[in-house]
Amino acid sequence: MYQQFLFNFRACATCERWMGARQINQFARTVQTAQNTQGICYGGGFNQLPTNAAASCAQFVQWRVLR
Repeated sequence: MYQQFLFNFRACATCERWMGARQINQFARTVQTAQNTQGICYGGGFNQLPTNAAASCAQFVQWRVLR
């Protein structure tokens, strides 16, 4: 199963600081991750911690490829 996130949804999957496996669909402007994907947060509220793609925090920065 996969999760999809719209470009303007504030989640780790669409954040510049999150380093998890994700794919971008340029036409639909969505980000897709496998269900329960985790990645390391670099500089956000979960700094240096494994974080689920659907998580969010106050230090969100939109992923540059979505701008």
